Amino acid sequence: MKGFSKSFEKQSANFVLIYGDNGDRTSIITPELIAEAVARAQSSHTYVELQCCIPLKLHEGSAKYMRWGYDPNSDMPFAAIYFTENDGTHTRYIKTNCTKSRGEAMLCSLFEHSQIPPLVIGWEKQWLRRAKEEIEPYILYAGNDEFKHFDFDDVLAAIEQLCDGEIDSVMLQTESAQNGYFEVCKKDDKYQVEYQTDDEETGIRRGFRRIVCDLDNIQQWIADYYNERKAPDISPEWDEFDVEDFFNNLANKL
Repeated sequence: MKGFSKSFEKQSANFVLIYGDNGDRTSIITPELIAEAVARAQSSHTYVELQCCIPLKLHEGSAKYMRWGYDPNSDMPFAAIYFTENDGTHTRYIKTNCTKSRGEAMLCSLFEHSQIPPLVIGWEKQWLRRAKEEIEPYILYAGNDEFKHFDFDDVLAAIEQLCDGEIDSVMLQTESAQNGYFEVCKKDDKYQVEYQTDDEETGIRRGFRRIVCDLDNIQQWIADYYNERKAPDISPEWDEFDVEDFFNNLANKL
């Protein structure tokens, strides 16, 4: 398609189509299905997303996914393409007032030809997250208290306070809140564990939570998270939740 920038080399990329209104996803995709998804995003005032299972190597970096649709607080449709650059920095190029027909054409071009439009006139580059080499320190939240200078013994002490009912939650999170979090809350005689992380393949924020009855797993998980920035392994006991919806709902309650 003339006017679209091609990837450096021919790539056999697979894709996943995601509906923003309910999180449904499918890997069985056709141009007709993309057109239906765009129309659905328009009618529901949400978005449709096309994820690249194999990131496309482009001048701007590795393209992870493309979105078209609406921000919850705007009536103007937008298109956005999300990248991981060579130094690990996460960025996106966003174009506001992008029409339904233009959005559909861009998604189909990505799906059928592994191409994106030239990111020049009308596109704004935004930086989403620091390069992985820049390790941002954690902040420890123990109940209503915040600690910027602490070690792992302090984390374990906070967990013990949680167990004794002295506080209701313990959380590790970076100051920018751009690298996820790990939180444990007391729920009667059980514990709710919740964490949010960025998907390594797509860069999309994903949230998971589960209920556990004892502290053994919690202590191991929080040790891995503190020492290695490693999230727990996903198993059927974990329930995934929509991170953006979760925080939008919290904001609306304030």
